[in-house]
Amino acid sequence: MLSVLVVFGLLAYAHGLPGGAPLAACISMTPDPRPTKHNNTPSTAISPYNVSVGMLSLESGNIQTVTLDGNGTFKGILLEARAIGQNDAAVGSWFVPADSNDYQTINCSSPTGALTHKNANNKTLPQEFTWSAPDVNQPTNFIIYATVVMELRTFWVKLPTGNFTVMPRVVTTTLPEVTTTTPPAQEVENTTDSGNALQLSYALFCLVMLGALSRMLEATSTLF
Repeated sequence: MLSVLVVFGLLAYAHGLPGGAPLAACISMTPDPRPTKHNNTPSTAISPYNVSVGMLSLESGNIQTVTLDGNGTFKGILLEARAIGQNDAAVGSWFVPADSNDYQTINCSSPTGALTHKNANNKTLPQEFTWSAPDVNQPTNFIIYATVVMELRTFWVKLPTGNFTVMPRVVTTTLPEVTTTTPPAQEVENTTDSGNALQLSYALFCLVMLGALSRMLEATSTLF
């Protein structure tokens, strides 16, 4: 029985924390240095890994693609985003497919505030991860940090991406469509034709009266 316990203890020691980074690592992002865990401090050698982002600027709520690349393989990872010049709280949200066997989110500042590994298996490069930008009221600069574990006692802490900017959401307002109705054109009476007809009738009337008056004068002259 004792030998079985010793074997399990050695396996746990060899793999460190195969289930992912603990919540205690949220702020420092440093693996547990105790002898029963990683039993070492972060490596000061040049990292074989590089972490980068896909966009230098994006709006709140949009997706940022984070790529871990480099040489060889790795066993563990802890990813967090931080706002430059603010506190060390992890911000934004990480997305992991529900059927992922290698990665999971953990509760650092929020339920999906950080991403870590699920097992201590060797993982190939490159690897892409998905982060959603938080809401901001003004343009805010961010950095995403990666702690990468190559082996139990070999790891690099807070490898940074370049700076990138999260912009406030652009709110667009759609005005309701205004419909105008043009009243139908009304017929305008042609007064020109009516006036001409009236003048013609008056002229004929005058001619008739003049003719009658002329005949009366002729009759009168014959009487005298």
